[in-house]
Amino acid sequence: MTIISDIKPSSSEGKTRPKPNMEWNNRTYESYIENGFTFDEFDRPSFNRQEMNFLSEVDERQGAIVRQVTRIVRLKAIDWSTQKRERKEYLYYFENWYGKNWLGLKIAPVTDHIEGMFYEQLKELKLDARTGEAIHYARSGQRESYYIPFSKKTVDQIIAGPAHSKESIKFIVKFASEDSPAGQMRAATRGQFSYDQFANWTFSDLYKLHIKPWDQQIPNIGPTTRMYK
Repeated sequence: MTIISDIKPSSSEGKTRPKPNMEWNNRTYESYIENGFTFDEFDRPSFNRQEMNFLSEVDERQGAIVRQVTRIVRLKAIDWSTQKRERKEYLYYFENWYGKNWLGLKIAPVTDHIEGMFYEQLKELKLDARTGEAIHYARSGQRESYYIPFSKKTVDQIIAGPAHSKESIKFIVKFASEDSPAGQMRAATRGQFSYDQFANWTFSDLYKLHIKPWDQQIPNIGPTTRMYK
């Protein structure tokens, strides 16, 4: 059994690990806090557990954190910040993070970290059934929210890092039933496209190619229909 002293060591007695200097999408957790839903260390939800463990151990003195983009997704989604709730084009993307600890040893990487999408938390007012007085707010659910508008410039900025290339990234487009020209006549689906198609084609043209029969597509240009997150 180890008996621990109440006397705290000074920072000079050990190595002070610098706080990682990086911005990352922690908006789901922030949405919980903004809506007044707080947690202690024992009941915090499991989201971002990988990221928090990684950031608690990584030491940039032993090398820069590598953020490798693995796939980018383009889609249309509701802009919840507007009164009319218009559907707009957005993108979000997946990253793997790599780094080392204070000893220079590789630590467990973060896989499939998402930038560009988070789960916005919703709340509703609860009233006293006897008096009609306000009692509290209760969590009523969540919704997917996107915050990176689609543009070719943004795509190019995302893939400009040295840890990846166009050839190593999967470019995915998600189509909802609302995207069907016939009016919600098809189920939601998605496909993989080339960088040029993904970055330069209109959403409408991508959809037309996606639903085009295989025997009518130009060889080596059509998308696949592999499933990704």
